[in-house]
Amino acid sequence: EPDFPDTPIFGEMLDAPLDAQALAGPERAIVVGLVYASEKRKSALPENICLTAEFYQSIAELDERKDLMFAPTRQQIISAALLTRGIIVEMAAGEGKTVSTALAALAHAATGSRVHVLTANDYLALRDAEWLAPAYESLGVSVAPVIGPMDEDERKSAYARTVVYSTVREIGFDYLKDNLKLPPDQPIQSNIEIAIVDEAD
Repeated sequence: EPDFPDTPIFGEMLDAPLDAQALAGPERAIVVGLVYASEKRKSALPENICLTAEFYQSIAELDERKDLMFAPTRQQIISAALLTRGIIVEMAAGEGKTVSTALAALAHAATGSRVHVLTANDYLALRDAEWLAPAYESLGVSVAPVIGPMDEDERKSAYARTVVYSTVREIGFDYLKDNLKLPPDQPIQSNIEIAIVDEAD
């Protein structure tokens, strides 16, 4: 089954051989992540396989020489700093808009603000939220996408996160729905405090 690696049974099956090898701590988390990725690769493309924050934290812990450490470029850091000031930043394809946006979102989240990152379509909203989840979660920041197929309960749960990836269309229609309810009801959205627009044009 394509979703088998995401079930509790898959994790339970891994426990016995890992216990037999007395594998614990970061080494165990890395092995679990690699076995999970190997199984998911049978039914998913590599870019669609998302590993946990614990997996990346374990690699960072064992990477004593920091050979695998990700470091944003100077341009990405400057772009993020400008975004936090509300300035439009133009970046060419491949220069790291996704990273700059995440850094700016984290800066706002650190001040206690909720952040909405507005992307061009549902695919990008879902992809960026999933790709960046380990980075956000490792810093204690919750993140989720809001995309078209979600029902009200799923949307309400996603909007409760600190960082939300979505589209102008979804955010706008949810805002309208919340404000057109008669009588007023529990809103789907949380307060919209900060919006970062990816592809502002």
